[in-house]
Parts: sequence; structure tokens; C-alpha cells
Amino acid sequence: MAGFTVLTVSLDRTLTYKDLGFGGHIYPFLSETVGGFIEAIPLHNGCTMYINEEGKLQGLAINYVANTIAHRLNSNLPDYDYIVGNAVICGPLDGEGNDTSLTNTELTDILLAIHPLTIRSYDNEIL
Repeated sequence: MAGFTVLTVSLDRTLTYKDLGFGGHIYPFLSETVGGFIEAIPLHNGCTMYINEEGKLQGLAINYVANTIAHRLNSNLPDYDYIVGNAVICGPLDGEGNDTSLTNTELTDILLAIHPLTIRSYDNEIL
């Protein structure tokens, strides 16, 4: 079986392109990585960013890199909204609604969104 690649965006600003070694249902990995129930944020390139659905209620810290990616690749995300906690980005959903592996092209699109590395805070302040 082919590997399944995702991009994790950690609070410490670390980006990890990770091969999970499996495909199909990845909810347990997503839930463990974000630390709870997941919330999907669609990105304009068809990819999906997953975050902790209750992260703000839990007082998780702002993830400045994920926040920047989400704002630059999702025109529907309000300027006042922000991303907290760890995030995972997967490829576009397939015809059955399942996540797909992140391709090199999609990864490049995401990385270009943060290059040069200009990080936005939740109130649009450049860090």
C-alpha cells in the first residue's frame, strides 16, 4: 500500500512533511495530533487543514504559522479569526469524501504561502 503524506504544523513553528505509512481513515492520527475533536478548514487548493475544534475554549496558544497558511489560502476565513494549537494539512478529498495524501505540488503551494516567512498574529500584526 502506498504511503499517506501530511504536513503537520506545530506550535513551535515546526513544519513536518510526514509519511504516515497508511491510507484511508486517519481520524485517530488527526485527533491525537491536534489534541481533541477535529475541525476542518478548507484551503483554496482543495487541501484541508485540521485543527482542534475546541482549541480556543481550551486556551491553546495561537499557531502563527498555521494561522498564516489558513489566512493566505482560505479567503473565507474572517480576518478576526485565528488558528490555535497544532494543525495537520491533508490533500483534497476524494470522490467518496476521504482525505488524500498531500502531493509535492500541494506542499509547494502551502510553503509558498509562508515564504518569505511573514507570520501573522490573530490581529494581523506582523511578527
